[in-house]
Amino acid sequence: MRMSALIAAVLFALVLREGFAADAIEEIRKDLERTGKSGYVSDQRERERAVRKLGSLNSLEAARLLVECLGDPLPQIRAIAAKMLGRMKGSLEYPAIVEYTAKAGLCDYACEERRLHAAAALGLMRAGPAADQLVRAYGSDNSPRVRAAAARALGLAGAGGCAKALQQGLSRGDESAGQAALALGRLSCRDAAEPLARAALAGRHWTARAHAIDALSMLKSPDLGAVCRECIGKEKDFRPRIAAVEALASVREMPDGEASGREFALQLLEKALSDKAWQVAAAAVETAIEMWDPKCIDILVAFLPKAEGSRLIIDAARALELYLGKDMGYISQSWTGWWSSNRGNFKLGSKPGRDGGRNLDKGSGASGEKGPTEGEFFSIPIFSRSFAFLFDFSGSMSFGSLGKDRGVPKIDIARNRFDECARKIGWKSFFNIYICREDFKWPIKRWMESFQNDLVPASPAIKSAASKWVHEAEVKGRGPFYDGLVQVTENPRIDTVFLLADGTPSSGTYVDREDFLEAWVAENRFRRVMVCPVMIGSSGTNAGLMKALAQATGGFYMHHKGE
Repeated sequence: MRMSALIAAVLFALVLREGFAADAIEEIRKDLERTGKSGYVSDQRERERAVRKLGSLNSLEAARLLVECLGDPLPQIRAIAAKMLGRMKGSLEYPAIVEYTAKAGLCDYACEERRLHAAAALGLMRAGPAADQLVRAYGSDNSPRVRAAAARALGLAGAGGCAKALQQGLSRGDESAGQAALALGRLSCRDAAEPLARAALAGRHWTARAHAIDALSMLKSPDLGAVCRECIGKEKDFRPRIAAVEALASVREMPDGEASGREFALQLLEKALSDKAWQVAAAAVETAIEMWDPKCIDILVAFLPKAEGSRLIIDAARALELYLGKDMGYISQSWTGWWSSNRGNFKLGSKPGRDGGRNLDKGSGASGEKGPTEGEFFSIPIFSRSFAFLFDFSGSMSFGSLGKDRGVPKIDIARNRFDECARKIGWKSFFNIYICREDFKWPIKRWMESFQNDLVPASPAIKSAASKWVHEAEVKGRGPFYDGLVQVTENPRIDTVFLLADGTPSSGTYVDREDFLEAWVAENRFRRVMVCPVMIGSSGTNAGLMKALAQATGGFYMHHKGE
């Protein structure tokens, strides 16, 4: 009797829970329909919260609505929906959720965005049961973006039986070839080492060559050293050369027997520091830290004089700080003099942790001499000679600031500080100014405004025109920081971006801190741009993303509080 009552109680609870869940899903559906039909997107945050609630319900019915959101007009909603589906890998209805996502999302040939994000969701779900559908999408979808997402999902899903299909796509002339190479590395397909080595040197698309090197590094291939030597010496595109330089930390075997694997890698590292592309030299400095070898100190000290007059002086000096435990600023003679006197007695310790950035509002900048700079922006020294400003001139910048500046519009503070900066920019510098915006109206309109079409020399006339342009720029719309950064840094000449904002991003592809940083670090790998954020007149609660952005790129961070 008691057992029957217990079973009845459990069944009643399950029915009750399902009823509550159904009611919640219906309510969320109404919220999404309401925000989707409104003329404005001021209720965007409500829309985001609704999608996150669906993820917490962890049911097939919730997944059905999330799959609909994979094709949403707002990019951040698509990204969040894919992430929420990915978290359902622990659901009791996991097989049904995978099947529905593959059929209703991956096979929706009318909507590229839905197919793209469905593939991303299946990867996050580690959806091995959907391997056949992913292979089909990788092999025959008419969108290179979807094919690339399907290849990535196969690697994440652990679909080892798909190695042959992935190898067949290594010769494609689009980004799916690169994701196929990465997937083969993630799946530990050692039989793919030979085709990966060929792809690393002769792949049609640059991502195929770069990620084939990544895969050889994952596989600990004995051919890695020889491939890196060929790539660093002959590859025309700097991005695969970056991958080869990063892989030097994993080289264990020499290709010719003339040196040890580490000595061979150090020789290539030294060569990479003289690469004609500054991005490769920046990657070489990072690799020197990863190798954590005392011989790297000599290499870095010798590189410092060549780095003066560019942003690379910051990278090299910070690497030496970690190695030597000293902070001697950004003048090469300070480092070379100290190393010459102390080299014989120096013993390398264990590799320390690092955050990568400089928080200037806390007084944690370099205590040593700065050396020659191209001026400064909100106390951030400008070492670069090819840099850009990315301003958030969204509607909130018209509000008053805090502290001693209380009541002064933030936009006025920004404009006045830019005027001060512009007057001091060195005549050898090249710069540009950008404002990325999104409209409030639905459907979303995003656009980029720029002072000039490309970097321009910092002549007095151009600097005066730049100040005039900044003062005339309107304060309106919303600020999609992520999309602005991506668009600005498509110019390979730009090595530093000064990002000014009054808080966290209010719109764009990524607004969540974790998602923003993860996506930007991946995007910036082959750009190597240093981001120096300035947050103006905002509370400390908004500082997290800005500080993390500086740390992730080695930039300086300043919070101007009006004090």
